[in-house]
Amino acid sequence: MKLVFYLVLLCTNISCKNNNSEHTINNDDKLKFEKTEEVITVNDKINTERRKQVALEFAERLKKGEGLASLFSKMWTFIYHEDNRCTGSTDGKVTYGSNITIDNKLRIKVKNNSEYAWACEKKESYYYEMTFDLRENLKNWDRIELQSSEYSDGPNKQENTFFILGAGESDYIKIHIDENNLISTLKYSSEDPG
Repeated sequence: MKLVFYLVLLCTNISCKNNNSEHTINNDDKLKFEKTEEVITVNDKINTERRKQVALEFAERLKKGEGLASLFSKMWTFIYHEDNRCTGSTDGKVTYGSNITIDNKLRIKVKNNSEYAWACEKKESYYYEMTFDLRENLKNWDRIELQSSEYSDGPNKQENTFFILGAGESDYIKIHIDENNLISTLKYSSEDPG
C-alpha cells in the first residue's frame, strides 16, 4: 500500500512539473510574440518614414526639374485623369517596364467620355493615343508641395500613398510607394474647377 501511495505521489509530482514547464513555455512564447510584435511595429514605423522621405524627395526633384527615374520601380504604372467642363472625362492607364520612362514624354492610350461635360455639346466616347510630358504640365502649377502630413496620415489615407499638390486645388499627382521604397504608381489628375 505504501508503494502504491508512493507511486501516485510520484506521478502527481511529475505531472505538476510538466504542467509548470508547459506554462513556462507558453509565457516564453508569449514574450517572444510580444517582442516580435514590437520589432514589426518598429519596422513599420521605419518603412513609413522611408516612404515619406521618398515622397519628399520626389516633390523636391519636381521643383528643381531634376531626374526622377531613380525613385521609380523598374515596373511602374502611370494613370492619367482629366475632368474638363467641355470635353468631359479623359482617362488612361499604362504600365511601363523601365523607370527611365518617367523622365521622358509618355505615350498613353486614353478614353474620352463627354457624359459629364456640362458646358459644351456631348459627343460619342472615343479612344486616342496622347503624349504626356510631366515637365510641360508642371509649368502651369503655381506650387509643388507634398500634402500636409495631417491629411496624409488621416483616416482616409491610403497606405503608402502621397499627394503632391500643384495648380490651385485642381491639379495634383498621387504616388504610391511599394515595399522596396520605390514609386510603383503615379497618377496625374487635372480637375476642372468650374
